[in-house]
Amino acid sequence: MKVPFLFYAFSTIFLAFMFCTYMIGSSVLSSMNFEGWVFFVVSAISHASMFMLVPFLVALPINMMGWRKTALGIQGVLVALIFVLNFINEQVYAIYKFHLNGFVFNMLTGPAAGDIFTFDTALYLKEVGLLFLVVCLAVVAYLLSRYVYAKRKKAYVLSVICTFVGCTLYAHLWNIYADFYQHRSVAKSAQLLPYFFPTTSKSLMKDVFHLTPPDGYGELDGFEESEDIVYPVNPIRVEAPNSLPNILVIMVDSWSKRCLTADNMPNTYAYAQESEWYQNHVSSSNGTRGSVFGFFFGLPSYYWNSFDKAAIRPLFIDLLLQNNYDIQTFVSAGMEDPPFARVVFGHVKGINAKSYGVNPYVNDTKATENAISAIQKHGEEKKQHPFFYYVFLDLAHSFLGMPDDVNSVYKPAWSFADYSKLNNDMDPTPFFNLYRNCCHYDDALIGKLLATLKQQGFADNTLVILVGDHAQEFNENKKNYWGHSSNYSQWQIGVPLIVHHPSAVTSRQKVYLHRTTHYDVIPTIMYDYLGVQNPLDDYSLGHLLHDTTSREWHFVGNDLNYAFIIEGDTILEHQGNGALDVYDSKMNDVQGYKIDARQFNAAMQRVNRFYK
Repeated sequence: MKVPFLFYAFSTIFLAFMFCTYMIGSSVLSSMNFEGWVFFVVSAISHASMFMLVPFLVALPINMMGWRKTALGIQGVLVALIFVLNFINEQVYAIYKFHLNGFVFNMLTGPAAGDIFTFDTALYLKEVGLLFLVVCLAVVAYLLSRYVYAKRKKAYVLSVICTFVGCTLYAHLWNIYADFYQHRSVAKSAQLLPYFFPTTSKSLMKDVFHLTPPDGYGELDGFEESEDIVYPVNPIRVEAPNSLPNILVIMVDSWSKRCLTADNMPNTYAYAQESEWYQNHVSSSNGTRGSVFGFFFGLPSYYWNSFDKAAIRPLFIDLLLQNNYDIQTFVSAGMEDPPFARVVFGHVKGINAKSYGVNPYVNDTKATENAISAIQKHGEEKKQHPFFYYVFLDLAHSFLGMPDDVNSVYKPAWSFADYSKLNNDMDPTPFFNLYRNCCHYDDALIGKLLATLKQQGFADNTLVILVGDHAQEFNENKKNYWGHSSNYSQWQIGVPLIVHHPSAVTSRQKVYLHRTTHYDVIPTIMYDYLGVQNPLDDYSLGHLLHDTTSREWHFVGNDLNYAFIIEGDTILEHQGNGALDVYDSKMNDVQGYKIDARQFNAAMQRVNRFYK
């Protein structure tokens, strides 16, 4: 038992060393300081000990049965396999900035793999040689184990266990502290370790230990530019427009296209008839965090952590500030978790980040009333500078607080969302009617907002965007999916988009049926109204809304769980554990799917364009 344990200890050290080589040539290197190096090395040891524990535990029962050589052979093969996979992962990460996952394995066996992975014979020989050396490391770890035991007759079990446990405790406890105080070297180095998820707990630090976040936490003032991000790719060139419109964005949480009808949402539907109505619009995610990020940045929330740590904020908001816009937010749900107040509006002073603290029905009402008051005040004071107002309505997501008379437009309707009743055979009608009643009430609020614009004389010079952050599923595919954040089908990412232009461009009023995405909206505003001359590729993944270019290989999700939406709305989904699931548009499993390696490579290069 002692030699296998020493083998575990030495293989851990070797793997930790291999983890540390991820830093070579990485842009993270320039962000490192003493604290970051200590954390990274200790975390590498801790993380490696977790990986290497698997071969040891697998071989342990075989060893206990007396089959020592067999057990050591199994442990050695598994150790070598982990070394090889890590070696491959390091090369994948250097190219794509993500760790080994099902996409890569599928791509390697895809129909166009030969077109992507075409190398010189010398390079193939070099790779084979390096793989041989990696396997040899496992042999060396084993031989060292035998040598140490032969010399010392000890396995140093207590010392090794205390060291590995101590490293694990330090890595996670220090990350809680460093994450709370926004220590950049710790956050960035942790991302290099494959599938390493150190503990964070801001609420523990604030509520239990009564610590205060650092000054500027809400805005991350004082952070230097990130060395590993190029955003925008080229400096933004602006040609001052002749005039600037007011801009009103009304975002409805969990808004399903099924409810945008003349009966269910009459005010919004009527407004859509006189506006640009994009009927094939999809979000950037199936949850609010990724959807709002994608909307304002024109980029996937794949970039959330990197942009947040580097204090990179939306170019759109910065342009509004430069043009002296009056920027205000009126949100039913607070913007502190997820921290949109920091990530999206971090450069805006005095932003309203809190909800109204009652229930979604009352909060939606108050948010709308305050937005109406702001519009009226802007008109009464005859302010010369334009406004940007962001209204976020949450009732269709939360279903809470509606009086009986408001929840009686569509019957039968649940009085609340009873999630315990949900199953694949359940009639969704009462639940959906509850949702429809929420949308009907929000439509009345939207009608009041739009009427106020007209009453104050702003209807002709205000750009109005009506959009959902993401959608809401009611088991439409009969796969027992409800709500959102559980798949990337159209029932969870397909949302309404209505764009009402100032009177000067009303000639574009029509229904659009081509695919558009959240990545398109803000870049279109920047191009059409704020005078930005750069190609959209310099700062987004989007296209102009009226551009009918294909949006295939549309990226949805975040850096851990994401998917590509390709031809026929086929979904290529990467799970958090690295697995690849493929579904058709109705969430049926697609067996034996082979990714087109050439197209996948091009898509990932495009997504990663803003990393050095």
